[in-house]
Amino acid sequence: MEKTTPGFPEASQATDGPSSPKERNNTNESAYGRAAIIPFACFLVIFAAVSLLAIQHKGLTYDEANHLNYGTQLAFGHSSARPINSVMPATALNALGMKIHPSLAGARAVTILFSILTAILVFRWAFELYGLHAAYLAGLLYLFCPNILAHSNLVTTDIYAAGTVLLAMYCFWRLLNRPTMLHAILSGSALGLALLAKFTAVALGPIFLIIAASRCIHKLSGRPSLSGFTRKGIRFVFAISLMAIAAITVINAGNLFQRVFVPLNEFPLQSAVFSSLRDLFPWLGPLPMPIAFAWFQGLDWVLHDSGTGAATPNLYLFGELRDPTRGESFTGYYFLVSIFKVPLAAQLILLATAVRMLWRWHRYDWMRNELFLIVPLIYFFYFFNFSARTQVGLRHFLVAFPLAFVLAGSVLAGYKGRPPGTWQKTLIGLLLLAQVASVAPFYPHFIPYVNEIVTDRKMAYRLFADSNLAWGGDEYYLRRYQDAHPEAIYEPETPATGTIIVGLNRLVGLLDPEKFRWLRESAEPVDTIAGGAYLVYQIPGGNPARPAENESPTLPPPDQEETKQP
Repeated sequence: MEKTTPGFPEASQATDGPSSPKERNNTNESAYGRAAIIPFACFLVIFAAVSLLAIQHKGLTYDEANHLNYGTQLAFGHSSARPINSVMPATALNALGMKIHPSLAGARAVTILFSILTAILVFRWAFELYGLHAAYLAGLLYLFCPNILAHSNLVTTDIYAAGTVLLAMYCFWRLLNRPTMLHAILSGSALGLALLAKFTAVALGPIFLIIAASRCIHKLSGRPSLSGFTRKGIRFVFAISLMAIAAITVINAGNLFQRVFVPLNEFPLQSAVFSSLRDLFPWLGPLPMPIAFAWFQGLDWVLHDSGTGAATPNLYLFGELRDPTRGESFTGYYFLVSIFKVPLAAQLILLATAVRMLWRWHRYDWMRNELFLIVPLIYFFYFFNFSARTQVGLRHFLVAFPLAFVLAGSVLAGYKGRPPGTWQKTLIGLLLLAQVASVAPFYPHFIPYVNEIVTDRKMAYRLFADSNLAWGGDEYYLRRYQDAHPEAIYEPETPATGTIIVGLNRLVGLLDPEKFRWLRESAEPVDTIAGGAYLVYQIPGGNPARPAENESPTLPPPDQEETKQP
């Protein structure tokens, strides 16, 4: 007689199993044979090789030193005390990698490995939903995405957030479709990992509630028996409780269980949100918080700085500067940047996905499957484009990319056992080849990638700046250019003539809008360095010797990039 888990139905009795969505291609892994997975493994190896080779001459980007220092402090200094708000415990993994291989490459290799695991999860979820062809499409969209390539080899939290949010949604999907105690614990643990990667994952709380409420309303419309509905309700509450316990345990473990159960009154709150709650409900003050002090403090800092724009440089879009400390921002920022930084082939595939879902909506099992992808996508799209004020680069929006790629796989889903048509597979294959052809010329500089809408890469700075195009770490390429052009003047203090080199973010005025106004409003660049991180100008009227103070360039300080994350 089989054992059952108290409070949960047997797995074999689950009526909403993820193994039977309407749209899924009935051909499965065993039918194709495991050999069908080998090509994807080859693509993973290529991805790893490209990522490693691309960083061989890359120095630290603006945020990496802070992330790596905090990861080292957490892994070997045995302290979770937070120096700034943007650092997260996830980067302790990079510190361990640097311990194994004492170099920056050793630290960055851990992020590359994590990105590969994320690609495998993208492949796996798309396979479970839509079949093998869809899995390949989703996985290759991830591996060939220039924005994923750009940040998969850095010691930052953007790829960690993208991967752990995808994992949390995947585990929650399995929990609600096959509710078992194990799935509840795994779902809570995945949520905890996401909350250790980036505070953006706090959004998973309302996302989970929206999905659960939607499914509940849908089931109520079927007029279930009161006793059956009550039993399911009890099981759901039990599952949520297990999730919460698992998530909090993981968060506290990631913060070394230091300063847990500190009363709320002892927190130096900065955000209006938490300060208002404490003032509105004074009885909360003496209550001990069951979560690590450092994590909660970081969340409070993020809420404060996201709301006030504190310590964030000027925002820049389409040649216009705005000051976030005055409450200024750009509505639709991430959508507009995506138009130019997401390959056109990927945009066409995503558009085809949306059209197909509207045209053949009846082929999708929305409540069982697509709800877990669409709800977070809608939430992140709205939040980043209409609420977030930290608009410094598309990298913050990467958290939505793996979810979108899994959903895009449905374009190659079969129907009622029939595989996708040959013309569909051929067209998608051509689009993927077009994406590779679009991305490859940017190697090894994937951060400044722009698609074919931007016909002149030298002029991309007129669209956006910051980590969209230049994020530091390109000093090697600057020095090499200076060695070949010793007459070039690097960022002159006053207007000058001859060959002028200026960092892109300095040029547009993220820190000082006036310093290079004379240059950006009177001339156009004739060349770029490191894919656009630095712009080269030829100013007529003479070619003076390079000033002595510029012989060793003073590179942009790491305070150019904000230290805040939504």
